[in-house]
Amino acid sequence: MSDGAFSTLTDQYWVTELNRLPEVTREFELPARVRVHDVTLREAEQAPHVVLRPEEKLRIYEALDDMGVYSVDTTTACFAEDALVGAIRRPRSRK
Repeated sequence: MSDGAFSTLTDQYWVTELNRLPEVTREFELPARVRVHDVTLREAEQAPHVVLRPEEKLRIYEALDDMGVYSVDTTTACFAEDALVGAIRRPRSRK
């Protein structure tokens, strides 16, 4: 990792500078490509007193997709299919 490789703060992300300390990076062997699997929607559905409307789920999914998240768990096992899954299957127009 070179010092100028990335900024710790952009309009897309923030990364703490602590991640770049020698005691942290000393044993890094980073792959050329990293794929992120996100469970935000699944975990939110399982949290006590949290209920997400389908349009809220879709907004979260679209934000994750815009960030380039490789895959997203969208529902809990107790639901075979919901409105979000149908919406995800439709192609999106990119901004």
